[in-house]
Amino acid sequence: MTDVNLTISGTLPTVETARKQLARLADQPDLPLPEVFRRVCEIAAESLRVERAGIWLFVNGDKVLRCVSLFERSKRKHSKGACLSLAECPAFLRAMGEPSLLSSETARTDPRTRELNAVYLAPLGIASVVYAPLQRDGRVVGAIFCEHVGSPRGWSDADRSIAVNASDLIVSRIKSAEGALRTARTHFVVVTPAVPALARLAHDLKSLLTEIEVLARSGSSAGAEERFARIGDAASRAAAILRGPFEAETAEHETLPDSHDDDTGEHPALPAASAR
Repeated sequence: MTDVNLTISGTLPTVETARKQLARLADQPDLPLPEVFRRVCEIAAESLRVERAGIWLFVNGDKVLRCVSLFERSKRKHSKGACLSLAECPAFLRAMGEPSLLSSETARTDPRTRELNAVYLAPLGIASVVYAPLQRDGRVVGAIFCEHVGSPRGWSDADRSIAVNASDLIVSRIKSAEGALRTARTHFVVVTPAVPALARLAHDLKSLLTEIEVLARSGSSAGAEERFARIGDAASRAAAILRGPFEAETAEHETLPDSHDDDTGEHPALPAASAR
């Protein structure tokens, strides 16, 4: 009981700091999704004092979780790409499909998470977890994982609040990116006939926007990671074009960046000031 009380009393100042950090991040709408993901993971890890904070999205018909951004606090390292197959984890899959937060002090024996023990929790030394769902249009499309390594620890209401706030910000920015794409598409329809260089650029980008719009409206979450990555990339490029559409005339021979580059590979930790 002493440890739990210490956690609660020690977390109360931290949750307010985390909320301010997340609010400042929300006030930077031009940040691409991959950078938002990295900063949210750092804020969550530092605020909750956990070793690992990551954003995981469902792929392959909701049978696999893939990590699109992971921050390891002790290593000060960002990475991505790990996959967690849930085919043999029906209880965990059911728990992850619920819109409510999943928190466990003893994840290795908790009925909701113990199926992960042999392949994930024990090898990484994870003892306690808080998993906050990412709910998009009434569906859970993934979660932010906050994982404590070492001895089991308790979670306070403030701890859970930090995880939920982080999850809300992630979903909000995904929705904003999709909205930016719709605005950009309308803009291109209006301006491209008058600007030859921009028309060529729009021709390529409109094809991508059309595909992403179809994916964004799809009822299936298969390929969710790819959808979000491409949404973030296209929205960033569209925003740049909207800020200076006529500058495209001076770059007639330039090519578009790779539309599949999600920029969420290995990254050094962000400077402390950026996370705060």
